Amino acid sequence: MPLLCMSACIVLESVFSRLGTYWEAWEGIVPLLALWAGQGALYFILAFILKRRSTALALTLFLTLIWFQYGEILKDFSDGKAFLVWGAVMAGGALLILRFPKVEKIAFSVLVTFAALIASYNGAMILMSYQQMRYDLKNLPKKEEFLDKKTSTASSAMPDIYVVIQDAYAFNDTLKRLFSYDNGPFLDDLRAKGFFVAEDSRSFYSQTMLSISSTMNLNYFQEDVRVPHTRFIDRRPAANYYLRPRLFKFLKDQGYDMTVLTTGYRVDPTFNPKVMDIRAPNFEATVAMHLMVRTPVYRILDSIFGNRRTFLNPYYSRYQTVQKEYGDLRAAAEKQSDMPKFVYAHVLAPHPPFVFSADGGFADYNYHVPFSYTDGAFHAYSHLFPKGWEDFYRQAYIAQLRYVNAELEQFINLVQAQKDGRPKVIIIQGDHGSRMEEYFESAEHSDIQEVFGILNLIYFSDGDYAHLTKDIGPVNVMRAMIDKYFGIALPLLPERHWFSTWSRPYEFIDVTQKADGRVFRDED
Repeated sequence: MPLLCMSACIVLESVFSRLGTYWEAWEGIVPLLALWAGQGALYFILAFILKRRSTALALTLFLTLIWFQYGEILKDFSDGKAFLVWGAVMAGGALLILRFPKVEKIAFSVLVTFAALIASYNGAMILMSYQQMRYDLKNLPKKEEFLDKKTSTASSAMPDIYVVIQDAYAFNDTLKRLFSYDNGPFLDDLRAKGFFVAEDSRSFYSQTMLSISSTMNLNYFQEDVRVPHTRFIDRRPAANYYLRPRLFKFLKDQGYDMTVLTTGYRVDPTFNPKVMDIRAPNFEATVAMHLMVRTPVYRILDSIFGNRRTFLNPYYSRYQTVQKEYGDLRAAAEKQSDMPKFVYAHVLAPHPPFVFSADGGFADYNYHVPFSYTDGAFHAYSHLFPKGWEDFYRQAYIAQLRYVNAELEQFINLVQAQKDGRPKVIIIQGDHGSRMEEYFESAEHSDIQEVFGILNLIYFSDGDYAHLTKDIGPVNVMRAMIDKYFGIALPLLPERHWFSTWSRPYEFIDVTQKADGRVFRDED
């Protein structure tokens, strides 16, 4: 029981830290059982060596607890010092337990009590959170399928449609203002290829799931999804809306050959309403990964095999995943089909973590920063970067963006080189801005223009952009496309922008004026 209590203490802390986002409590069951089994194995080995079960038990509890504290120690020390402090605590505590029976007894009592209290607290908080989240999704009003009620008057030559979401790709004003980088040559090149560049475009929402689901459903999120109250934290309603996009269903009904390429995130859109979890096997945002980065495992592997190793390296896995998605995107563009094609790709770049150099190589920054998808103004390990998180963000974001630009150019050239006589539509958008200066729990302290300003590129092969404006947002691009190619007149929605905090995703704050640049922060 003491070992299970310690396992629960550690695992439930990780589960609770992300509950209400994209995890469910049940996802901690396998890590809990694995950790418990590992503790049991360590206990039996120590008991066999020491011939003292009580000492082996106390030592197992202590070593387990300290093993998972490396990430916390790293928040207060440089990489080298953190490893020394962690090692000193581990060795010193173990020595005291081995040498002094009284210390062993005290340590056992303290560790068991501590583990029981923490596990009980986190368990209670998880249950309370579920009480706040508990709601029968069947009671949520169904969204109006307004496309189903319309009659498509599309010609026989329906276009091939490519929609590429580049996560956190900012518009050029942000790049010049905050990153001292001019993306103009890339944008001018695309204009020369016939693209319309919506240079003042902004997302409707500040979070990926809200933004993309709104775009792919061609509507304001709030118009389609009704939650019990604005403090509701369960992301299931948003996930259901996100996974069943109105646009996907409409195009499928029109006979489109559908290809959906995703980040591998637990939730990404699909045209199959039965699929609720299409996370890729190598995607790293799991409870197990959260537990791993709390330990020195990757730091030890870095020391032995280096940061450029291709095994047990979440940074390199991330590098491979993005490369593969662009490869799959090119393959989808080259795929021959008798039916019109719809290809959707959500690529988690230039969003952190930063793993690409500008030429597409694997960027080995060698800072031993625990792997995460952290963006925003705050980073718990900012001190590990030579000049801090913000300076690193500026440099690494642009390098990754330049790699993305090169991949997009290849993809665009492939599509435009096709001579099958079918019209082509290419839409490339950010889901939100670069978010380097976003505080996820405060709209007031965030750079709202940076949070919402996005890349928005539209290509219609006939070059007719009469209904597009330089500030058109992602939702209205989709509406204009449906109107143009399918003869369904959907009025453009007013361009509105809503911020919501990470902890309260449905408590929307209208920041339209700030996002449009008509009202600036005091420090601006």
